[in-house]
Amino acid sequence: MTTFTDTIAALATPIGASAIAVVRASGPACAKLAAAALRTGAADAGARLPSPPPPRLAIHADYQDRSGAVLDDVLATYFAAPHSYTGDDSLEISCHGNPFIAQKILEDLLARGCRAAGPGEFTRRAFLNGRIDLSQAEAVMDLIHARGERALAAANQQLRGSLGRHVAALTGELLQALARVEAYIDFPDEDLPAEDRTLVRRALATLTQGTDRLLATRRYGEILREGIKTVLLGEPNAGKSSLLNRLVGRDRALVSPEPGTTRDFIEERLILGPHCLRLIDTAGLNPSPAPLEKLGMDKTLERAAEADLLILVLDATRPAPVLPQEIMKRLTPENTVVALNKCDLRPAPAPADAGSGKRQVIPPPNEIEPCDGTASVPSVTGEIGRHGSRPSTRTGAAQVPNEFGKNITSTKNENPNEPTPNPQKNLNTHPINDLQTDITRPASASPPLPHPSASHLSTFPLSALTGEGIPALTEAIIARAEAFRLDQGGDLIAINARHADALARARNSLADAVANLDAAGPEELLSSDLRAALDALGEIAGRIDNERMLDHLFATFCIGK
Repeated sequence: MTTFTDTIAALATPIGASAIAVVRASGPACAKLAAAALRTGAADAGARLPSPPPPRLAIHADYQDRSGAVLDDVLATYFAAPHSYTGDDSLEISCHGNPFIAQKILEDLLARGCRAAGPGEFTRRAFLNGRIDLSQAEAVMDLIHARGERALAAANQQLRGSLGRHVAALTGELLQALARVEAYIDFPDEDLPAEDRTLVRRALATLTQGTDRLLATRRYGEILREGIKTVLLGEPNAGKSSLLNRLVGRDRALVSPEPGTTRDFIEERLILGPHCLRLIDTAGLNPSPAPLEKLGMDKTLERAAEADLLILVLDATRPAPVLPQEIMKRLTPENTVVALNKCDLRPAPAPADAGSGKRQVIPPPNEIEPCDGTASVPSVTGEIGRHGSRPSTRTGAAQVPNEFGKNITSTKNENPNEPTPNPQKNLNTHPINDLQTDITRPASASPPLPHPSASHLSTFPLSALTGEGIPALTEAIIARAEAFRLDQGGDLIAINARHADALARARNSLADAVANLDAAGPEELLSSDLRAALDALGEIAGRIDNERMLDHLFATFCIGK
């Protein structure tokens, strides 16, 4: 535990008008400060507080500055060392949330001998005094900046030592292995059991697995701290900006019937269920872009390459768009949902054919226009496009790629008495292959079997204009966000970049140790590798020393007894 001779003070709440503000002091002068500045009872004959005041008891008092003027009516709580946040004597003063009052109290504390605290100095003292480890200190900041329930839960668990416990378990196992190796180096003449490197090898395997499990949570940690990067993709005028506005609940992006309104990407944070999303609207993917559109598309491709989740927005009233191959490669069932937008504008089912007694259906196209270096998603309108024209099927046209299914035929309704369903009332989820089937099929009908090599991207018919189908889409996004979560024995672990760097160095040192064992190298090199791994793990919590290793060594082998 570190002994501090100075007392620091700072405003513990943000600057601005509020119901209350908190001024915090920590250091050996806190008891005297409370007795000198706080008065209970009437202002003209107020009683001084005893020094030290009763610990951990909120006291209603007047705060008087050095001239005797009453600055405010406050609640003050004194915390005696070591039972405080910092581990030192501490004083917290809750005043009215007028920034002028809080500043006057802080100025008076500084005039009475306190020093202005530096950034994070209270938490730094808590670490140096052994109240928390480094991972818990970092969790304080994560807790303050948590933007969603999962981020808040992870920060709370880390603040209570979840990451520290896992690292401590690895450290303990590593200390055991190191003690076993160094015993034969430092005490070769002692009556020790025969050296068995199998035990060390087994320990290293366990350590490697544990380190890898923690390293695997880095991506989830980035997602929790920064938000899930969710990119809206699609052709121009498919409704990406309208969908963004619908999801965030306000007109964040400009919307126009003219295609290509969005030339640059627009980002907005959104709380969806327990998650925070960084929702990014991008420029439309035009197979024949103008120079300015090409610049916007380049940014779209960059954002898509970095995305955690992708929302592919299709226009239900138009033929399928042509997408670049780099986009097609990113679309997987785990990271993509398809939003079939403008379903409120889909054409009504054709009337039944009186001569045949069968209801007409819209057959899917089997061919699309060729486009070098690109691929296409299935058509959602079949023969009838926005203007009623049939897509070209000239000789040499490319087949729809297997990734999205191909040559899937529609089934016709053989029952002439079956009522025609309203396509607006059946916004159900279907695999993306179903987009080429009869768009008037009732929701109860079984979808056709997809092509064996189809990617089964889930499709959600919706209308960004009316909001119909949005709940199903948001549920799918939440489900995919939940898949990023990696629990470690019931603990929600989400390491940061510093933890990952230390764990990676520990992992490399463990690999070197295994290679040394395989090569039957000297114990000194093996010991050096294990110590390097131990130092790296120690950086995470900020606690490691040779005394702990010696304790393990003597307890295990009873050297000199």
